Amino acid sequence: MVRRRNYSDEETIRKNYYKLAKEFHPDRCFSSNDPEIKDKLATIFDALTQSYNTTKDSKKREPEYVPSDEDQQKEAFDTVLAEEQFRRGVEEFKKGNFWGASDSLKWATNLDPGKPKYWSYLSLSLSKIPNRLKDAEHALLQAIKLEPYNAEHHANLGLIYMKAGMKKRAHSQFEKALKFDPENIRAKEGLEQTEK
Repeated sequence: MVRRRNYSDEETIRKNYYKLAKEFHPDRCFSSNDPEIKDKLATIFDALTQSYNTTKDSKKREPEYVPSDEDQQKEAFDTVLAEEQFRRGVEEFKKGNFWGASDSLKWATNLDPGKPKYWSYLSLSLSKIPNRLKDAEHALLQAIKLEPYNAEHHANLGLIYMKAGMKKRAHSQFEKALKFDPENIRAKEGLEQTEK
C-alpha cells in the first residue's frame, strides 16, 4: 500500500517552520550583549532547521518509513518546544494577554496534541476573548477526548455553555463532572445556578 503525500500537511509544516524560525532566529537578539541568549537561540534555531529538514525529507522516503534517531530527536524537540510554548501561554494568561496566551497555547497543541492540559488552557484563554466561545468549546472537547473522566474539563465546559447561554448543556456537563468528582466546587455551584 502506497501512502500519498498530503500537500496540506506539508504546507502546514512549512508555515509552522517559518513562523518558529522567525521567532527563534538568533538575529532577533543581535543588539543583546548577553552571549548566553545568543547561543541558546542559535542552538534552538539549528535544531528547528534540522527538524524541519528531517520532516521535509521524510515525505520523500519510501512508504514503509521506519523512524530514525533524527525523527526521535525531532519528536523530543517538539515536546520541549511545546512545553516552552505552554509555559509562555500560561505567563501571558496571568498577565491578562489572552490573545498572546491563546497563540502560544495553540502552538503547544500543534506541536504536541496529546496533552490534555494544553487543550484545557487553550480553551480557558479563548473563553476570555470575545466571540471565541465556539473555539474554546472545541479545545475543551479535545481535552475531554483525551481525558474523558476528568471532572475539571466537564465543569469548565459547563461554564463555557453557561457563558453562551446554553443552560441545559451546562447543566448536563456539571452533572457529568460531579459523577467523576462529587466534591467539585465549580460543578456544584454551576449545577445550582442551572437548576434555577
